Amino acid sequence: MQESTSSFVPIQETVAFRMYRTSRLIRHLHYITFQQSGFDLTPEQWFILNKLAVKSPQSQTELGDSIMDDRPNMTRILLTMEKKNLISRRADHTDKRKSEVHLSEEGRRLLDACLPSAVHVRDKLRHSIEEEDMQAFWRVMDALDRNMQTLFEEEDRTNRQPGTE
Repeated sequence: MQESTSSFVPIQETVAFRMYRTSRLIRHLHYITFQQSGFDLTPEQWFILNKLAVKSPQSQTELGDSIMDDRPNMTRILLTMEKKNLISRRADHTDKRKSEVHLSEEGRRLLDACLPSAVHVRDKLRHSIEEEDMQAFWRVMDALDRNMQTLFEEEDRTNRQPGTE
């Protein structure tokens, strides 16, 4: 399927719609798999636990940027995780305006317990997809990410006021 260059393209034939739809389906699959396995965890919380398992602490801004979530939503997610004792937030020792997010022992235990469910989802998603197709998928995703980053940078340059640099 190739996107047309005409002025009208059926939405289901666009990269943006297909990626959005697939992303929503994957999120839902993670959510129901966690729920069915007895874990009170959203996919976004799972992503944050994973990010913190790799590097803890991280700033709240760093976490939000890495999963492309807006600040109010990230604050809400972290508050929920804090109430569940999955994380702790502390003022940054060099800048009290910033929060450092730490993975708690309870968060580590939940991450470890959820791992088989997450691996199950990954394996189901990759079922019947050849390794070379997965490699091609990653190359395309990387290219799309680079293209979008370039577009955002161009937009930033265009929107800058003269003399404010």
